[in-house]
Parts: sequence; C-alpha cells; structure tokens
Amino acid sequence: MNPYIKGNLVLFISRFINGVNSNAVKFLLPVWIGAYTFQTIRFIFAAIVFYIISLFVRHEPRIGTRDKIYIFLVGAIGICAGRTAFVVGLQYTTPVTSRFIFCLVPIWVFFLSMIFFKEKFTRNKGLGLVLGFIGVILSLFFHQPPEMASNPVLGNALTLICSIINAFNLILTRHFLKKTGVYTFNKWCFQGAAFSACIISLFTKWEAPLFHEPLHWFPIAVFAFILIFPTVITYILGNIGLQLMTPTIVSLYGYLGIIITTVIAVIARQDQFQWLMVVSFIFLVFGLYFVEKGSKRDLKNQQDEVAKHPA
Repeated sequence: MNPYIKGNLVLFISRFINGVNSNAVKFLLPVWIGAYTFQTIRFIFAAIVFYIISLFVRHEPRIGTRDKIYIFLVGAIGICAGRTAFVVGLQYTTPVTSRFIFCLVPIWVFFLSMIFFKEKFTRNKGLGLVLGFIGVILSLFFHQPPEMASNPVLGNALTLICSIINAFNLILTRHFLKKTGVYTFNKWCFQGAAFSACIISLFTKWEAPLFHEPLHWFPIAVFAFILIFPTVITYILGNIGLQLMTPTIVSLYGYLGIIITTVIAVIARQDQFQWLMVVSFIFLVFGLYFVEKGSKRDLKNQQDEVAKHPA
C-alpha cells in the first residue's frame, strides 16, 4: 500500500476511536470511577499489554540504555501528565469543548516543528492552520456550555495544558520512532506512565464504584472498550501514522475526532447542539484540507528530488 494512503488510513481509524473515547470517559467519570484511579489502571494495563507484545516482536531495531531512559521519561512525564490533565479536565467541561481545545495541538506542533525540525512553511499550511484555529476559537469563546459542565474554566484550562504537552509528546515520539519500532517505544513509554501513575495513586483516593457488588456490566464494558481500543489500538495506529506522516498532519487528524465526539455527545445528551458547531466544523474541515494539500505537495517534491539525485 502507498505509504501516504496507509498513513492517512491508520490515522483516520485512530482518531475515530479517539472521538468515541471522549464520550466514553465522560460517561464513566466521576460516577463510576475516579480520574486518577482510571488513569492508573489504564497505564498499568497498557504497560503489561505492550510488554507481552514486545516478547513476540523480534524485527524491531534495538535501542541503547540511554534511549530507553529517555522514552521512559517521555511516558513518566509527558504521557502521564498530558493524559491525566485531559481526563481530570473532562470531569469539569464537556467532551465537545475539550475536543475543540485539543484541536489547538496542530498549532503548537507546527511551530515546534519549524523551530526544531525546520518543517517548511507554505501558504497552504498557513491557511489551513489559520482556518483550524478560527474554528477552535469560535467554539471556545462563543459556545455556551450546558449545565453538565460543572467548572468549564478549570476544565478548559486543564485541556489547554494537555494540548501543549501533547504537542511536545508528538515531536518527541516521532524522534524516537526513527530509532526503534512502535511496540518497543510503547513498552518503555507506558512503563514510565504507569510508574508515575502509581506514585500519584499513593496520594489520591482510590475510587472505582463500577467494581463494587452488584457489578454494573455496562460501565465495565465501556471501561473495557477504553482499555483495549483507545489505550492500546489507537497508540499503535497513531505511532504507525507518525512513522509515515509529519507530526503536523498527525495532530490535524484530531479535527476528525471532534466531529465524532460532537455527534455522540448530542445524541447522549452530554452537550447541546448549536449551529455554531457547524460553522466551526466547516473551518476545521477546510483547515485540514489545505494543510493536507500543502503536505502532500511537499512530499511529492521530496520524492522528485530523491529521484533526481539518488544516493
């Protein structure tokens, strides 16, 4: 399969699952499970799964002790802090609002990529990022949060922090994926995240009513879905996408997640439909289109250059 098509396909599937994930997490928190308990179980589960998978994967490049420590720290600091901020923030705001704020990630990634990786700035990319940014701003400042948003200011602030941390995570992840494979990276990364989550759990209350008798099978099924698909499958697909695409494109696929999140949130009455959402969607979709167009042209130019000057 063409790498460009494969990269877009895995990112589409990954972000579709992530869109559903926001609604699932909002359903569970804080009634069925506490945010810190949720993250601790999630990270430990991922660490165990990726460790088992790594035992059967032999084709990935080996890395040195220093890189293992760095990847461990990416998980312990970046993944744990970023995802915890998102989950805790989601308790106080709505899935739709948190997703819109999370869509600021491409802005941070693009500027970081220009600074550290000399990613080329083009008119199409610039126009796409501006349109996407306008879509986020419209939702953030003019979308009226419903009553289920108990503290939207706090929730939105935590989600904003998460978006900045996630931008750094994407940049660092792509750097290490050039040295090793997806499963090796995730094994060490989630061991770091699980380590930090266990330390945090020592200072927080363990809250998991969904495991109390009588057992509540639907919340448990939702939690199982989160553990298997958003926690394991999407990280595998997302990292494969990072190997094939630039961090800017990967982060822009978050715009797809917001469409999925909004539709489910309105149906599940986790948010209220407003026509401003449609306007924001239009800006986000066109933003993704122009950045994709600019990046595809850059990729073609790079391939032509390689063809003209083979090594």
